[in-house]
Amino acid sequence: MSTVGKVLSSFKVSVLVMCHTRELAFQISREYESFSKYMLYVKVAVFFGGLAIKKDEEVLKKDCPHIVVGTPGRILALTRNKTPNLRHIKHFILDECDKMLEQLDMHRDVQEIFRMSPHEKQVMMFSAILSKEIRPVCRKLRSRNIIIGALNKATEDRLNQHNR
Repeated sequence: MSTVGKVLSSFKVSVLVMCHTRELAFQISREYESFSKYMLYVKVAVFFGGLAIKKDEEVLKKDCPHIVVGTPGRILALTRNKTPNLRHIKHFILDECDKMLEQLDMHRDVQEIFRMSPHEKQVMMFSAILSKEIRPVCRKLRSRNIIIGALNKATEDRLNQHNR
């Protein structure tokens, strides 16, 4: 929600949200649209594979959204074609980052997109379960940001024991 209020009124993508499935991308875009319904200048668009990429490119050229939500594969394909321009990204968000970073092809796509975006940006990663193997990858993607994830069952049990 805080990313909606910080969107610039210019025709530049300033928020990039990526997730591992088209269903989740669509759901997230709907949430952003509901948050921004009283901010008429804020535009949200969702991009995922399975549809013609030309249609996505037209949306980005004609009516550039401020908030882009999509899957890594489609976002990478669009950025390789120079749409969208990631130079103005202020917020780089990975929802269910564990799912994307565990899959080698998505991991590569996310890293390449990350490198195309500005160094100075806020990186947010969300995950219900963050394995020990994925944590070093998350640390590389963040700069001074904090990783917030749900506790695993073993940690939760230990906390409950200490609270008795």
